[in-house]
Amino acid sequence: MADGSLTKTTGLWRRTLGLSLLIPALLMLVRGVGSDHFLAWVWSEQGPLELSHVLIPLLAMGIGLFTLWSHRSILPTMQTELKWLTAAMLGLSLMCFAIAGEEASWGQHLMGWSTPESWSEVNDQQETNLHNTSSWADQKPRAIVELGVVVFGIMWPVWHLLTSQEIRKKWAILLPPMMVLPVALCGEGVRLLEMIPRQLGTASPSAFPRPSELQEFYFYTFFALCMWTWRQRLLTGLAEADTREVTILLPQSESSDRLAA
Repeated sequence: MADGSLTKTTGLWRRTLGLSLLIPALLMLVRGVGSDHFLAWVWSEQGPLELSHVLIPLLAMGIGLFTLWSHRSILPTMQTELKWLTAAMLGLSLMCFAIAGEEASWGQHLMGWSTPESWSEVNDQQETNLHNTSSWADQKPRAIVELGVVVFGIMWPVWHLLTSQEIRKKWAILLPPMMVLPVALCGEGVRLLEMIPRQLGTASPSAFPRPSELQEFYFYTFFALCMWTWRQRLLTGLAEADTREVTILLPQSESSDRLAA
């Protein structure tokens, strides 16, 4: 890895690590100096943490759809690697749309409408969403998301740091950037704050009354970082579309590598 690429990667790691540690630090500050009423608002359905669960996925979705729409005329002529990238961006955009909709109960938290009586009977929180209708609808999608974050946000970066083996470029273009590691690690670390007290039969740490909500913040931030990186890789590849080579930024160092056309 070139010195410039190493410096850039280190800088990105510091930024994502700073973001990852800033949020829990602020929550602990609120717990220490804020009133009980204010703390309850922070963790409520209308609080800033829950709002981030809607805004961050919408941001990621907007980045993806805007990028694809802006270049829709040349997407059919792209090379195979970039077509896989566009498919991934579209898939993640649709998933983020579903996440934002579910988190906002499809507008109920913003507009304040009442849940129909028939739906209240099957929704354990009386909201107009699907994830509270059964444990399957709530836990299974979450488990899939968490597995993806663990595999691609932790296992892949750690594996790459410990080995010099290269990934084929057609797959490497889809891998998350190395800077997602601090976000993914914090997401799983927060999970332990919920799992360990549950196993011990004690209460969760008072600074984080709902650790799962903080974990979701990290998951959605992970998606947004992936989407932004995919956008940069796609734009870099399209910028070279008139030549017989396509420049693609790979996740190892986000440095330029060339693929034969």
